[in-house]
Amino acid sequence: MRLPVLALLVLINCQNFGNFWDTPDNSGKNKPPVAPVKKRMFLHTSPTVGGNLGGIAGADATCNASAQRPDITVTYAALIADGAARRACVNPNCTDPGENIGWVLKPNAIYLQAAGTVQIATTNSAGIFTFPLSAAPSASAGFYLSGLNPDWTTGQICVGAGGNWSGTMSATNCHGGQAGAFDATSIQNGIVGCTSATNYLLCVEQ
Repeated sequence: MRLPVLALLVLINCQNFGNFWDTPDNSGKNKPPVAPVKKRMFLHTSPTVGGNLGGIAGADATCNASAQRPDITVTYAALIADGAARRACVNPNCTDPGENIGWVLKPNAIYLQAAGTVQIATTNSAGIFTFPLSAAPSASAGFYLSGLNPDWTTGQICVGAGGNWSGTMSATNCHGGQAGAFDATSIQNGIVGCTSATNYLLCVEQ
């Protein structure tokens, strides 16, 4: 049976309308939201460390060899800055990820304490926390080497005969954070001597 031209056009348009709903939206509006990345932190407390870490790479190696790692199958990096190999911000409390160099916190990610149940905070677009935090970086308090100012710019670091955080240290000071704090003192809570070897490292899952 031949359909009238008008009826045929209506039928075709209805079919196309159905295809519109069946076809995925290329703009991504109909896609389910992507779950935020979740990463853990832990406080490396033994053996304690001083300003001579063997550089940024040495600090990371200490984290990855730590017996306190919550998961030995993943890689960790030390939350420590030197302004060259590792940097969070050039401008205070930055929001531009272009200011990062080798930074260890991922942008817009959720960070948890070592046990994986307590949420510390969610980072901003530049991979830094805004304060106060929901929980301290570590369930146990302790002073760790950070080289950070309270606004995430690079602060005082230890520079030895081998460069930043490396080699024989002179009697200078560096910044460190308090892992048991909720505010900006969690990344900078004063200074410690670079020759002092009684400090911790805050290690971040990558």
